[in-house]
Amino acid sequence: MTTDTDGSRRLRMGNAECGVRNDAPGRAFRIAFAALLALCIVGLTARADAENPIAGPDLRPGPTSDATKPAPQLAVIEVRPLAAGDPATPITVFGKAFQPDSTIQVAGMPIPTTYRTADEMSGTIPAHLLVVPRELTVEVRTPGPGGGTSLAGRVAVAASVFPGRFVVFTSNRRGGRNHLYLLDRQRSWLDPLEEANSAGANDGYPAISADGRFIVFQSDRHRGQHDIFLFDRERRVLDPLPEANHPTAFDGFPSISADGRFIVFESDRLGKPKLFLFDLQGRALSELSHANDGAADDGLAAISN
Repeated sequence: MTTDTDGSRRLRMGNAECGVRNDAPGRAFRIAFAALLALCIVGLTARADAENPIAGPDLRPGPTSDATKPAPQLAVIEVRPLAAGDPATPITVFGKAFQPDSTIQVAGMPIPTTYRTADEMSGTIPAHLLVVPRELTVEVRTPGPGGGTSLAGRVAVAASVFPGRFVVFTSNRRGGRNHLYLLDRQRSWLDPLEEANSAGANDGYPAISADGRFIVFQSDRHRGQHDIFLFDRERRVLDPLPEANHPTAFDGFPSISADGRFIVFESDRLGKPKLFLFDLQGRALSELSHANDGAADDGLAAISN
């Protein structure tokens, strides 16, 4: 092996020579340049694919299920002890997955609801659901998409412990006509019973069931003819009792049983005042023939449970 003046080495193998140039710096440059060129080609190819996608199945993930609301979960009901005849009462519920449009449902009815957090909501139980002793279901409902109704909790409305709590009476304080009023002695509150009274008629001779829910009374609102009516304070609904009233006779002086099932009243549909019994459960009317006397006037009755 000999060394030339330019620094290269020659290896003599027989009569031939093989040149090996000391070119390490040039080789490194060529390798780096080739790598950079490859990266540029890959980048241009990727850009072309993005601008001109090849038709085929879209493998991108679809929309998530975030738009589907979860079902609410009810864990705790917070409400003070309830008693029949109470006013509208606040209630708070705790749980999970409540939404801003979720509502509290009491006895299957939505009540005014305030959303606080995903774990807490509050509302107000209306007074008409607290008229009589009962058990109330409490649920949380979330409308779709998704959502649903939670499992139900229960709260009890206890019987009133105030003896003689409700007094129903007649007064002519509005325009000189007789109308009905109900006094809640426990709350010192007067209910004007506006859904029961008729502005242009006289309403009177009331009687009330033991729990204060049902009021039966007499009214001349039908062309001056007297008929009996039943008012449900819990539902605030008036029942004209068409199965009990006679189209042309006097029907009045009613009394209701303590459980609110039976109404006894006086009617002159047979020519003389006689006693009749109306069963609200079966909507059935019967004459109390064993009480009536054919030659006498019979009326102004009362009935027990």
